[in-house]
Amino acid sequence: MTLDKRSAGQSLVEIVIALALGAIIIGGASAAVIVVLQSGTTTQTQQTATVLSQDFAEIGRAFTEGDWHNITGLTHGSSTTYYFLATSSVIIALEGKEGITEGDIRTGLVGHWKLDEATSTATYDYSDGENTGVLTNAPERLTTGCKGGICLNFNGTDKYVTIGSTSTLEATGDMTLAVWMYPTNCAAGRQGIVSKAYNNEFDLLLESNCAVSFFQGDGTWEEIAEPEGLSAPENVWTHITVVRTASDDTLSFYQNGMLLGTDAYVGDPTASANPIIIGKRDGTTYYFNGRVDDVRVYDRALSADEVNHLYDSIFFTRYFYVENVCRTNDSDYAIAGVSPCDGGEVNDPSTQKMTSVMEWEARSGGQSFVLPVYLTRWQNKAFQQSDWSGGAGETGTVTDKTNKFTSSTDIDAGSVGSFRIEGL
Repeated sequence: MTLDKRSAGQSLVEIVIALALGAIIIGGASAAVIVVLQSGTTTQTQQTATVLSQDFAEIGRAFTEGDWHNITGLTHGSSTTYYFLATSSVIIALEGKEGITEGDIRTGLVGHWKLDEATSTATYDYSDGENTGVLTNAPERLTTGCKGGICLNFNGTDKYVTIGSTSTLEATGDMTLAVWMYPTNCAAGRQGIVSKAYNNEFDLLLESNCAVSFFQGDGTWEEIAEPEGLSAPENVWTHITVVRTASDDTLSFYQNGMLLGTDAYVGDPTASANPIIIGKRDGTTYYFNGRVDDVRVYDRALSADEVNHLYDSIFFTRYFYVENVCRTNDSDYAIAGVSPCDGGEVNDPSTQKMTSVMEWEARSGGQSFVLPVYLTRWQNKAFQQSDWSGGAGETGTVTDKTNKFTSSTDIDAGSVGSFRIEGL
């Protein structure tokens, strides 16, 4: 028999080398897939940020067209930030920074308190229920360390928020209660997180071991549910969701988007006239120690996927600021920047710069998207002034006729003549 060295087959070394190369190729392909997926997620997030910024800009235009003084009356400069509360009936500019989630779930939302206001004793409802809350004893408004935008910090002594009772908040049937919480002192004892009535609609409490418990009842008795493992550890944000399904008399408990257990209850909850209280259990000294953000009440039972979406969605922080606009003091009258104006520039009282900012956290760190828009005052309305004897020196927005004109118009008041506004 003759050994043909050219015959088919591979030596052990060749096989090992081939396997190694195959592993490298497969590994490279896997890495490429991961990079592509991560890149796709990043792109989607950036697109969402862009859309939310454009939405903000459109609300700003509507806000300005409603009344020019809506925008000019705001404090100017990047150090004072605002966001819009836009409902079916009103648009309000609130000082603060808004937390907003990607693909927010709004169907069945009857109460939504973002707690994002930077000032005042009010906290607004971002559902269509318009159930405004009132802050008692000035809970601290934190601008950092929140889930999104601004959050409230309670001292465990005397601070809380009260939201008046309405029929839309009488959660006696299907219901979902969701809240972000950040306890700082569980050992202080039982503490109210979000409560309406412990023996009626709902009462969410923190226990001394950081466990979370839930109460409801028919007005004469209460039933407590303490699912094993449901807790909110100190000094970390935890998302707690309780879902009531009235058709089968069950309560489902979620921690950070994951179902921890269900509990059957006996007897339907009944309505009460009690307010919803954040940071305390009503009628007690069970004050909360820690931060609270993004409190929600739905009049339906959210699915497991929806609950996970509330927890796992990216939290964006959205806000805007307003600046006066400078233009060149020449025939071009072009936008040159923002106030304070440099030499050779003049303030334009009919244009405002609104800068929308989106911020969010990504794997690579903090990200942001900035969208500036220029809002211009205009009306199809004639303005007639025949007395110019006051000469130059008019400044700012004019609401009534005077006898002056602005110095930026370059009118020669010492000569006889006429002028017209182009286009009229």
